Amino acid sequence: MPALALLTSFLAVLQPPQAVATYTWNGETRTITSDDVALEMAPRHRRTPRGEEALSHLIDLHLVRRAATAAGVLPGDDEVRAQVEAYRAEIRAQGRDPDKYLASKNISHAELSDYTLLAIALDRLVMRQLDLASKEQVTNEYRELWLQDTRKAAGVVTDSARLPEGILARAGDRQFTLLDLGRVLYARAPKAERARFARQVVLRRVLDEEAKVHGIVVSEADREQAVARIRARAEAEKGAGVTFEGLLEALGSSPEELAASPVLRAQVIARRLVEKDWPEAAVRERLLREGEETRARWGARRRIEVIWLRATETPNALVKRTFEAATTEAAGLRAKLAEGTTFAMLARVHSDDPRTKLKGGDSGWHHRRSTRLPEEVLAWAFGAAQGDTSGPLRVVDGVCLARVADVEPEPSLEVLRARMIDDLEEDLYRDLLQRADLKLHDGE
Repeated sequence: MPALALLTSFLAVLQPPQAVATYTWNGETRTITSDDVALEMAPRHRRTPRGEEALSHLIDLHLVRRAATAAGVLPGDDEVRAQVEAYRAEIRAQGRDPDKYLASKNISHAELSDYTLLAIALDRLVMRQLDLASKEQVTNEYRELWLQDTRKAAGVVTDSARLPEGILARAGDRQFTLLDLGRVLYARAPKAERARFARQVVLRRVLDEEAKVHGIVVSEADREQAVARIRARAEAEKGAGVTFEGLLEALGSSPEELAASPVLRAQVIARRLVEKDWPEAAVRERLLREGEETRARWGARRRIEVIWLRATETPNALVKRTFEAATTEAAGLRAKLAEGTTFAMLARVHSDDPRTKLKGGDSGWHHRRSTRLPEEVLAWAFGAAQGDTSGPLRVVDGVCLARVADVEPEPSLEVLRARMIDDLEEDLYRDLLQRADLKLHDGE
């Protein structure tokens, strides 16, 4: 059982909830606790390798404690204190302050001592089972063998079909819940991830409030339509050969679980709120008022391929080309197109853009107001025809060649409105968070 790497996993389930954020809605200030965030994280990760590993660690913790208590091999206080100091020395050897490091992980001295007690106990249990003479003979392989045997003897169950709803695993008389798993995930999560899930908690809560105010009820049909939209978007982005079910499986989910999730329900409510403000009549009126800008944001698209050559005014160790040199190189690459080399091949060999290089330069579909490509590239592409290739285009951090791989016709009012609503959903989320005045506490 590694000492520091798994420390937060073993201890997190013991920690009481802490206030991690506040927000204000309808004049009332409300609190978000670490358990609220933990319960938001657990369903997302329960079937991913990350969640399965955390659950396995919790089961092992329980089995070691139970066996060591029954065998009477729990260590004494002096031995635990000595090992705790060894852990602290290990932290210092990594160039960290032990107190600050443990505090950053929300680990108290008592919790560290409890983990240490169990780590020592596990080695003693292994020594007893294998009749080893000293602790030095205990290897990680022996520890894992002991745990495997003990899991089997305890009849560990992790198959959800054999467990009550909300229970993720059972080991003997101990059941493990979503909260148990969520606490481990929360303890091990970086600050940015905790903040992201805290925002998700707030959004779900305020959207529930808005649904009550506007009389919105989420039906089964609403959920099915939302899953269909997500499916279409995912398959369009990933392309042929990648199934929606496969994408969800990689995330530890399924279409059925997605449809039943509280997060999807919140998305349905958000969409209904936006649709309420933007019926077809309002979209037509907006087109009359600001048609060019509306179409630039949500109208016809171009599929654009790019080759990006990194450059700077003054070359350095990281960027060795000048803009002049990059322009000359880009012109040479363009000449190779006339000789029969494909744009995709040139992109794979020469482009410095890691996002598109392996895809032959394909950057996907873009509206005229896309934020994912430089303005210089978009301005050229939306004045070009399908199949056209640009000359060298100077951008902020280099020089680009661009190619219009496909041109989409102007969409119908129905498609335009659907795209508007997709974007305006994101605007609604930002507006709700701003109105809620979410404040993350120090350390989050």
